Amino acid sequence: MKLILNIKTFYDGKTLNVGDEIEVNEKIAKRWINNGIAHPADDNFKHEAKKYTEPLNWWGFNNLFDHHSLKDYIRHDRVSIVIPVYNALDYLKKCIDSLVKFTQNYELIIIDNNSDEKIKQYLNELKVTLGFKLQTNKENKGFSYACNQGIKLSGCNYICFLNSDTVLTPNWLGKMMRGFKLENAGILGASTCYIAGKQCLTGLRDKRFNMSLEEIIDVSLDLKEDYEETEVYGFCYLVKKEVIDKIGAFDYKTFGLGCGEENDFNRRARIAGFKTYWVKGAYVHHYGNMTFNEAKIDLNRQLKKNYPKLKANEKNETFFVENDTIIDEVKKTDVIIPVLDRKDETIKTLDSLFENNTDIHVIIVDNGSDDLDYLKNYNVEIIKNNINLGIIKAINQGLALANSKYVVVMHNDVVIDTPNWIGNCISFMEANADVGMVGLAGWTKLNNRFYDGRIITSIENYKKKPKGFEEVVVLDGCCNVLRNIGLRYDDRYGLTHGYDYDISMQYHVQGYKLYVFEASARHLVEDGIPQTSKNPKYIIKDDNKYRLERERIFFDKWKMFLPIEVGKGKAIKLDLGCGAKKKEGFIGIDRFDYSDRYDDFICGEIPEVLSKFKDNSISEVHASHFIEHIPQSKVITFMNEIYRILKTGGTFEIFVPPTTGRGAFCDPTHVSFWNDMSFGYYDKNNDRELSESYGIKTDFQIIENKQLNEMNLHVILRKR
Repeated sequence: MKLILNIKTFYDGKTLNVGDEIEVNEKIAKRWINNGIAHPADDNFKHEAKKYTEPLNWWGFNNLFDHHSLKDYIRHDRVSIVIPVYNALDYLKKCIDSLVKFTQNYELIIIDNNSDEKIKQYLNELKVTLGFKLQTNKENKGFSYACNQGIKLSGCNYICFLNSDTVLTPNWLGKMMRGFKLENAGILGASTCYIAGKQCLTGLRDKRFNMSLEEIIDVSLDLKEDYEETEVYGFCYLVKKEVIDKIGAFDYKTFGLGCGEENDFNRRARIAGFKTYWVKGAYVHHYGNMTFNEAKIDLNRQLKKNYPKLKANEKNETFFVENDTIIDEVKKTDVIIPVLDRKDETIKTLDSLFENNTDIHVIIVDNGSDDLDYLKNYNVEIIKNNINLGIIKAINQGLALANSKYVVVMHNDVVIDTPNWIGNCISFMEANADVGMVGLAGWTKLNNRFYDGRIITSIENYKKKPKGFEEVVVLDGCCNVLRNIGLRYDDRYGLTHGYDYDISMQYHVQGYKLYVFEASARHLVEDGIPQTSKNPKYIIKDDNKYRLERERIFFDKWKMFLPIEVGKGKAIKLDLGCGAKKKEGFIGIDRFDYSDRYDDFICGEIPEVLSKFKDNSISEVHASHFIEHIPQSKVITFMNEIYRILKTGGTFEIFVPPTTGRGAFCDPTHVSFWNDMSFGYYDKNNDRELSESYGIKTDFQIIENKQLNEMNLHVILRKR
């Protein structure tokens, strides 16, 4: 049977990418269709495929496969989606089903405003298959208060506040995120069938309750990409985190349970210099008022009550609203343990874990085990996968749920009998802000193959034991404590191998150090107990061959940083806005993705990428014909960030068209303008008081400041 891949996967020793066509036997086809890995290549098989389907699984498909597959997915940055909930279960189910089917790269946050038992049961069941953050309130705090709680729980640079009586459509979020390319865009809204203002497609209003999912999808596919600056409303309200940092939260104290809070938020955002846009090409179906109906709130009366308050607020020049909402305090440390059978080893791991540690939240990610009944004896959260997705995807599933400052990732065959070992590691990391990871085993150097340097480990049967904490360059993946800074394991490694070295290097690039901790530990596989790779569900036929292939992936990706040895780390250099012309020896950073051409490449909005780098971690930054594309309002913030991440003595080399030549003004995409005098503001020796009054925090020494021609001003700044 011919299939088309919905996700990147590995099969028969080959890497299969999204959109690839492959022919497999019927048994494999059924399994892949059922688990959302692929869909039939021939539309004639579409209805036949439905009989293989089951309820929603972690991949986010409800398996009713049609023309809406991930091959058309619009890539975007990670978004926190906040859904306040109060009863209306049937509508909530429609919302969640469509969210999972049509959304990728998001963090889900649900705020339950003291709903009935049916909602509570549904949310508890949902957490088994879909990881999300849940805040449960003891009373209905209202929409604004719940949104503010979501802000506090958010870990992303974009937040979408979504009503629970909505239905999402293919690429709704990717289309909306495109709106942030517009001038000063801070808040975006989608098209819909029920809302005040221009966003409403009025022809759909009266029939919105009778439309099928296919009809809703057809509406979305007929819309063209277009944008309009206008007032937007809060049924699906996408906000850049930068706006919240500037103006604060929703004014729940003024607007109570709802109505008018988004209009007030829009007003304050505009005062702060942001714009609100209607993204016409994105469609989100909105039934409207379901929560108000459940709470027996008269919408018209609420509007009349809040309208005078909205008008009164317009006279208030103060636009910042403090977020003083209360969320359940998260004290426990998340512990992620992928599991594939091996019941006896898992029991030993859990027994030692709970016996020696307190204040932990254990997340078991099951990859298709036959028996999980024994887990009823433990206070653990379980994510269940129908098949073996591999340890890398399993860990990332757990990380999507984790919200503690530090996260433990460990195998299900590791026994550590040292009291409070997690607390000890966290205390060490708290005292040393430059530590990114701590683990049971690691190597002091890495040349051109795995396991190349001297190993230091607390595991029995090894001679070299750490005393306290000892620095290494890479850590083994059997047990690690991670500083939770949002990094994820690279799934290009497939099911296993190489992922632990890779995450180690990711922390290095961010400027962090790695350590091995002293403990009494056993790795049960080294006691002669069969490991997971001996399980028939492991899929990989030749584990040694697979390991060597992962090794090649790793060294191709990180070759520019190798060899690496404790105390002899290589310099990290960044090339900003380089596109397809990245300088050799530099990490390329650009809005557009060139990772298919360069392994050492980071895609994303450059200010956000820079924010992930640690203070004093970068040796050199290069920007050729890039800084003129930074909006004038963000130039100072950008220069402050460059100064922050550079090491003392590090340099920032710039090529920019000067205003004294034609190059500065001929390009319509240039939004900031520079000449040889511009850079003096970033040298405190010139006028410290004036620079600081502008919010400039830099103290660069100007090494070079020379106009080469009409198109190029060459500047080199060195951090004092």
